[in-house]
This record gives sequence, structure tokens and C-alpha cells, in this order.
Amino acid sequence: MRAVKIGGFVIAGIVAVHCAIYDTSLLLDRAPDASPNEAGADADSCNHAVPPPRPVADDPSDGGDIEFITALSNVDFGLDGGIFGFDLDHVCTCPGPESCVPQTTKQHCDDSQGRDNAGGALIQQFSALTTEFNADKINTNIASGLDSMLLRVRNYNGTANDTQVSLAVFVSTGTTSDAGTNTPPKHDGNDHWGIDPSSLVGTPPPYVAVNEDLSAYVTNGVLVASVSFPFGLGQSLGPNFLRLDGAYLVGVLTKSATGYSAAGVITGRWDTRNLLTGMQGIKDPLNKGMFLCGTDPTYQGFKTAICAASDVARAASLDNSNAPCDALSTAVGFRTEPALLGDVLAGSPPPQPCGATYSDQCGN
Repeated sequence: MRAVKIGGFVIAGIVAVHCAIYDTSLLLDRAPDASPNEAGADADSCNHAVPPPRPVADDPSDGGDIEFITALSNVDFGLDGGIFGFDLDHVCTCPGPESCVPQTTKQHCDDSQGRDNAGGALIQQFSALTTEFNADKINTNIASGLDSMLLRVRNYNGTANDTQVSLAVFVSTGTTSDAGTNTPPKHDGNDHWGIDPSSLVGTPPPYVAVNEDLSAYVTNGVLVASVSFPFGLGQSLGPNFLRLDGAYLVGVLTKSATGYSAAGVITGRWDTRNLLTGMQGIKDPLNKGMFLCGTDPTYQGFKTAICAASDVARAASLDNSNAPCDALSTAVGFRTEPALLGDVLAGSPPPQPCGATYSDQCGN
């Protein structure tokens, strides 16, 4: 048992331990004398943890451009401490200054490589209070064909090094098949996953993604992209609850007889407005009949902890501009497997017990 303190209350809960699926070899330590364009605005001796760089040139390839779809099969919130992200704001806080103005007087110190992951500690605390935000539940939903995420890679030369590919991200509301919707996937590369219309620009065909990086690349077999990543976490939370903006997606590609898969980490900025507003879809684990929003006392405890932990601005363009710290740096490990795009499949809207116009943010 572990005592978990959130805001002004303490709860004993069991914190689940997950197997780490992220390989720390994906990190590249920036040497102290690297160019300012790579290092960011601060001049320090910190070896900033950044994704692997773009390759200098493509490897020779006899084939044409490859397109493949791969579906999220497992997530890991790093409750065992095994998930390491990247330096999002290019600042090594402590002894260096923060890149934003904190909500409290507490500093958010990075490690020696400037890694930002304030959201990881809060996720660990949340998991002890509610199963709604738990990697085990998310992975069970994926295995049941209820929710997932899809990555579409285009213009890939199929080699270890490709200087430019495109990566699109789609939220899936479940599998589709002749037998109906939400059947357990067969994991044979032929599972069709329905696409949430919130992920699309217009009506397919073609499938045009809201979130796409046209300048992604593959270096030494590692896919690297910068794209907002809206995790689909089920009908009670919706696709924007955990949306990592300005995210790095870094994953090792593997080809098998059924297609391509990837495994790695996604690190981004979790806008606290999305988090605080979206929590209304979660039932209060301590007060029956109430939800985590408004004046609910449990929610107010969560809000206090969230706002105090916010360590980055919601967008990179606001770094070092005296903008408020209104986002949580967050790293999530992931695995994917070969899959196919299905039809457009709208999910049920998340519950809104505090009202359709309700929203909240730090400072309110």
C-alpha cells in the first residue's frame, strides 16, 4: 500500500506496476557545445535529452514509397519509473530559471538532462484513486476492440534512414468488421479500426488527418515526428482529455510478415485546461453521485495538485516569454501493431455533469 496525497487529503492506494516498454537508448544527449539552434535559448552545461537527429541522407532503396497503418496496442504511464521523456522547453531548471511563470512558488527541477515529465507523478497519484485513468484499463479496452490510436506513415523508403516521411495520427473508437463493431482484434494486420470524425478534416475519402507531421523522418530505424497526439481514452473522457501538444513521437520500427509496428515514447505538453475540464467525466471516488468538477471537494484537491505541478507553457512559442505554466510535461510509452483504417465511427460524447459550457483552468 502507498499513501497518496493530493491537495489537502491523503488516500492509501495500490499503485500498479507496469513493465516498461520504452528503450532509453532512444534518447540523444546534446553535448554542451552544440549549436544554439539545437540546444535552445539557455547557455548551460546541461546535456539536453533530445530525439535522435534527422539523417544526413536517405539510404539507397529499390522500392517505391511505402504507406502503412499501425494501431496502438499498449500504453505505459511509467508507474514503475521506467518512462523517460525529452527536454521540451530546452531549459534545465534548477539552478536555471523556469521557462514559464509557476502557479506556486515551488520550482519544478529537471534532471541533469533537462527532461520534463511533471505529469508522470500526477498520473501515478490519479491511478491510486480511480480506474478511469489507468493504463491497465486502457490496454484492456484496446484488447477488446473498444478504443485505440492509429498512426499512418507515408512516403517511407523502407530503409533504416529516410530524411522525410509523413506521420498522421487518428483516434479510433473501436474495431469494425462484418460481424459488427468493437470485436476483439485478431492481431493479424487486417483489423479495421473505425476513425473518430474529430481526427479528420472533411469526410473521407481521402483520410486527411487533423494532426499530421509532413516532415517526420526515420533515422537508424527510429521513427521521429513532432505532432499533437490526442490519446483516445474511452467515452467517459473523450479524445482531448489527454492530448499532448507539441509532442515528440519517437519509436523503433519493426517489420514483420503482417506489417510494421513501432515501440517508443510520446512526450508532450498536457494543457491543464483540457485536463481540468475533461475530468468532469470521472466519478468522484470518495463522494457517491458526484463528479470531478466544479466545487466537488475531491476535484478541488486534484486541481490544487495539478496547478502546482504545471511546469511548462501550453505551447513552445510561449517558452521564456513570462507566460504562465499552464501545462504538464508528460511522457507515455507505447507499442503498436499492424492494422488497417476502418470506416468513420463516431463515439458517444463524454458525459458533461457540470454542463455543456463548463470549463476550468488554473487561476480560476
